[in-house]
Amino acid sequence: MKKTKITILAILSFTLLIPFMTPAKAQTPAYVGVEVGDYYLWEQTINYGDDFVQWFADNMTAQWSKVWGHNAEAGNFQNITSVYNSWDTAGPAPNAGMPAPIEVIYPENTTAGTTTVGGTGGYLVLNYPSYDLRWAMNWTIAKDTATFVELTDSGAIMTTPGWLMYTYVFAPKDVDWAEYVALANVGLGAGGLNITNAEPEGWGANVTLVEITDGFSMQVPTMGWWNNTLPITINTTYDPRGWLTSYTFEYGTNMLFDIIRSAPPIDNDPPVITSFDADFSVEWDYTG
Repeated sequence: MKKTKITILAILSFTLLIPFMTPAKAQTPAYVGVEVGDYYLWEQTINYGDDFVQWFADNMTAQWSKVWGHNAEAGNFQNITSVYNSWDTAGPAPNAGMPAPIEVIYPENTTAGTTTVGGTGGYLVLNYPSYDLRWAMNWTIAKDTATFVELTDSGAIMTTPGWLMYTYVFAPKDVDWAEYVALANVGLGAGGLNITNAEPEGWGANVTLVEITDGFSMQVPTMGWWNNTLPITINTTYDPRGWLTSYTFEYGTNMLFDIIRSAPPIDNDPPVITSFDADFSVEWDYTG
């Protein structure tokens, strides 16, 4: 009887200890403004027609890409012309949807000062609802403004939607945009990307980042990029949680790209991957 009591007491004691022996779940860092279960969709518009006429006439894709390093190889969809061509059969605007469901938040990389989140991203062709192509994606969130400047290469990531929409759609919470533009403008110069410092050490390009409400504006004056006959303005904004709100790319008064975050849909079903018979290009950085 005594042995039985001791055995039962031992089992009960061990059972009481189990909750304390279970590894603690890592807490999401305070700078991360997303949660598992979040789902947002960005709608992209490429303004086909007259808006691109002057850009192409000025040969600006080549001039823009040679400095920033946009890959022009087939299938990469990084430079402006390749992004333009990839959606030219997608139908009326908005041409595409870029989903970002948050399905997992990985432990913080304290060395890098970042947290990676993952989900089944990809793209939707909004005019063809059956065309829904997704694949596993990860997005990295910086711990603070300075780290975000480093990750986005002093704003260079925003020089083409083909880079931005598959990389840093999430910023840290409450970015100090005055600090961002100050650090980024330094980073574009000598000792950084060597974009704005004079030749031969740098490119000698005339580009400046300016703080705007909830983000920054990248601005190039007329002839500031050698042969641009119109100014270039790229505006990127995020909400206080760090979600990308909008992205616009203008050449003069011509809106080339316009990407906005739509209201979060209720449905977050698993991805549907279907075939598509129309003559349609695979978009941007698809790796499936």
